[in-house]
Amino acid sequence: MNLTELFLQLAAGHVDFLVLQSIYTAIVFAVVWLINIFSARVPYWQIGLWSLVLLRLLLPPGVSFPLSGCSLLQQTGVWTFLTDFGVDTALDGSDTALPVSRFDIEARHSAIPQDSPIRGSWWHLVLFFVWSAGFSAFLFLYIRRLRRIHHLTQAARPVTDSHVLDWIAHLRRRFHLKRTIRVVTSNDLAVPFTLGTLRPVIYVPAALLRQERGSLIRSVLAHEVAHISRFDDIKLKLQGMIQVFYFFHPLVWISNRYLRQARECYCDQLVVYKNLVGPDQYGRHLLDVLKLDSGYEQPVNPLPALGRYGHQIRRRLKNLKGEMQMKRHSMVIATGVLILLGFILLPMSGRTASDAQQEAADQSMKEISSAPEFSCPLKSGRVSDGYGRRLHPIYKKMILHRGIDIAAEKGTPVYAAADGVVDTTVINGAKDGAGKYIIVHHSDGYSTVYTQLDRIDVIKGQTITAGEAIAAVGSSGLSTGPHLHFELRLAGKAIDPETLIRFDDLKP
Repeated sequence: MNLTELFLQLAAGHVDFLVLQSIYTAIVFAVVWLINIFSARVPYWQIGLWSLVLLRLLLPPGVSFPLSGCSLLQQTGVWTFLTDFGVDTALDGSDTALPVSRFDIEARHSAIPQDSPIRGSWWHLVLFFVWSAGFSAFLFLYIRRLRRIHHLTQAARPVTDSHVLDWIAHLRRRFHLKRTIRVVTSNDLAVPFTLGTLRPVIYVPAALLRQERGSLIRSVLAHEVAHISRFDDIKLKLQGMIQVFYFFHPLVWISNRYLRQARECYCDQLVVYKNLVGPDQYGRHLLDVLKLDSGYEQPVNPLPALGRYGHQIRRRLKNLKGEMQMKRHSMVIATGVLILLGFILLPMSGRTASDAQQEAADQSMKEISSAPEFSCPLKSGRVSDGYGRRLHPIYKKMILHRGIDIAAEKGTPVYAAADGVVDTTVINGAKDGAGKYIIVHHSDGYSTVYTQLDRIDVIKGQTITAGEAIAAVGSSGLSTGPHLHFELRLAGKAIDPETLIRFDDLKP
């Protein structure tokens, strides 16, 4: 595989990963949306629900759990319908499929699903470059935003007001915080926010400090310390990075919005629950801070703050009037339910990795132990292309090559690889990718396929023996030169011929 093929394969793999993750996330989002509609809008509960959507994006597609909802859907066939992208059944790496032998159809009850090819090629590359450009642009904006905020807090002057510092010390005790909290101020930004996790900094606009009401600044600081106690700064930065990576997915933006709103509502309730500020007074302070907001918005906002997202203030005010669901036993129950939902919703692979590996190992042993004795169908030539994914030499797209190509002179005899019965012969197949071809049925569910033939020397239903001449090498289908495309199948599924046949004895 050359560098171009490798890059095409990597691009196709990345695009397929994004598509698969987007589909899985859409499924989780739909379930979370329905649960959110019919359940109580408690901030803690909503934080957990919307976090499940983003957590799905952090997990690899192959994560599995035996009792997941995906496993149940797989048993009913619904999951296959939702996620099946189709299987390429073409011979010789083309898009044209040959009819399956009647013996293979009889054995379909034990068939193994075909491996899906890498779909497409150049359009994958185009999508990959489009994603790369969008990702780079959003990452640049995100980093620039963080750097601006970081420089702003560095340039701001420390707050030395004793009343503010005493209130911060009181809040640290109430929230059981050992981390030192700095409070800074300037006139550069008109909305308070928190930055940092281990060494947090609370930015307070100078306009707030000039307010005569001390209760207002106490509400602002209590809200920001609530964010600090929950490590919300690092959570929001993680949300921002997920949104940058999946910038194209509208459900990620929607989930982030609902999650930020739920987090703000939770910190509002936390301040009121701890009796730091009364609900009515706190609501008035929300409106006061909103008036100071200069409308400074960015595509990705990484900062927890009291006055951000003015369009959600109505929801936050309504939240303050509701019942405070902050009791420990209620939160323990909610956490347990969320964990259970996570195990049901997030795994998107029906079988565990160990089960799949064991099944593959058992199947390989079965194939080898029960296989007839096969021999190479040519005595001279060279292997020009092996089994596996490759860049199609004519269509120029990545596709699964289900056999082995042996380059040889036109007219070179083709021999039966094992005893069997000729099941299919096609002599007028020049219009499809396989050209003239033969399918031979062998014992134990095996069959062999010989394509690109120049002539066919056997007829359908004929019994043949191993080593008997049955055809001649040609280039009758979609091909770049004379060769034999040879496939080995078990129960209708193409397997690598080199697992059972030695091709290194071919004479040049």
